[in-house]
Amino acid sequence: MSIRLVCAGLIGLAACAQAGVVSEAPGALPVAGDIPTAESALGGSVDFSFIAYTATAGFVIDRGTVTFGQTMPLNHGVMQVATAEHTEGLVRTYTLIWSRIDGSALIEPGATIGGAPILAIGLEVGEGSAGSNLLRDPDYLFMLHQFDMSTGRQRAHLAIFTGDGDDIFGGGGSFYMDDHGPGVGVSGVVAVNAGGEPIGNLDWRSARVTIRAQIPAPGTTLVCVWASGIAALRRRR
Repeated sequence: MSIRLVCAGLIGLAACAQAGVVSEAPGALPVAGDIPTAESALGGSVDFSFIAYTATAGFVIDRGTVTFGQTMPLNHGVMQVATAEHTEGLVRTYTLIWSRIDGSALIEPGATIGGAPILAIGLEVGEGSAGSNLLRDPDYLFMLHQFDMSTGRQRAHLAIFTGDGDDIFGGGGSFYMDDHGPGVGVSGVVAVNAGGEPIGNLDWRSARVTIRAQIPAPGTTLVCVWASGIAALRRRR
């Protein structure tokens, strides 16, 4: 595995000019809900998209609605998204995985759009070209991730795996989440490039986002727990 320096922030495709640098951002270029009944995200409808970027435009490769807790193909039959949740104590973890249905690379070697090489990929959940169905959870209180001051979003964990099973970020990738409030849920977006190198040269096979959220103790109403948390934050000031 070749080691790549990771840089992140409000950046576009040309932000990391040096070759071999992987860059991630909340978004790069413009691209031409059901609420679950159980006390979790399982069974809810969540919108996903997968985008390919050339140097001048973004194109939706696939998008669609996935029933949370299942692995389902998106609308164009190119991509699939696997979703799952795991609860341990008062922490709930949501896992989202994009991959090609046929198991091939996310962007095939030599792939172009209108003759232009594909220089970045984009992942969206519940916003942008994906649609507006959030990752909703009636138990959801707040995310347990670092807040990014430059974007106003929280950084959930992003991993992109090669055919050899290596994470291109070495465990340090970020997916930019927008918190829509207690009991509602989250949306998110990221664009990832490799400093101008065509993505088809890199054998990226899947992308995994891991989101951790606080949930209330059993028998505790969501509003009371949320209000108590706000009061505690004010006392710390």
